[in-house]
Amino acid sequence: MGDATKEKEKRASPFLLPEEAANYLRLSFTTMKRMRIEGGGPRYRKHMGHVVYHIDDLEKWSEEHVYSSTGGSGQ
Repeated sequence: MGDATKEKEKRASPFLLPEEAANYLRLSFTTMKRMRIEGGGPRYRKHMGHVVYHIDDLEKWSEEHVYSSTGGSGQ
């Protein structure tokens, strides 16, 4: 996803529903749900009982998972 698209999404609404957040990170909806339940996923919020993800939290989580190799701790 290009920078222009990311900026447009931020202007529209910085909050994504779980399915949108999964698509943004190229993960499955089920993976996002599992990470929300078990931990280890991006931060999320509840607005009136609805789970939402802030784009900045998705970006931060992604940046924390950058690796340079597949061996050992990777980073």
